[in-house]
Amino acid sequence: MSFVRKFFLPPALMAALFFASVPPTLSSGAASPAGAAKEKESEVGGLMGQLEVAYMEVVKAIMFSSVQDEDDINFDQAGQWAEEIAKISGILPGTGDFKNDPLVRAFFEKLARDAREIQRLAKAERWEGMVPALLRVQATCIKCHIKNRI
Repeated sequence: MSFVRKFFLPPALMAALFFASVPPTLSSGAASPAGAAKEKESEVGGLMGQLEVAYMEVVKAIMFSSVQDEDDINFDQAGQWAEEIAKISGILPGTGDFKNDPLVRAFFEKLARDAREIQRLAKAERWEGMVPALLRVQATCIKCHIKNRI
């Protein structure tokens, strides 16, 4: 058993499971005062929901399959879902209350870079590099949610 799998995988898996179980705030459908605001929130909520699904699929492809069988890692799936994260990260800064917010744009640009790193590593079938890249994606999401109280 490699050093990474023996000492890093259990804490990383626990972190992935913990953050995967935290319900998203924006996609919870909180009420807004006006119809236009509801529509904007719905757009943002829908995209955040898609982002959450893509993130969970990357977690499954990188973390869960590797626990079951190291030869069973789905690199193609991880790369495709990471591409979806990067794509949505490019759309979200232009929606709802995120428009014209340079801090939010910076978070989504970093998220897209981290997702593209997962893609690159998936193409090279480098699982050991994908785990830290996944943790960077998590950290970016958490920092954005804390900073923006969402």
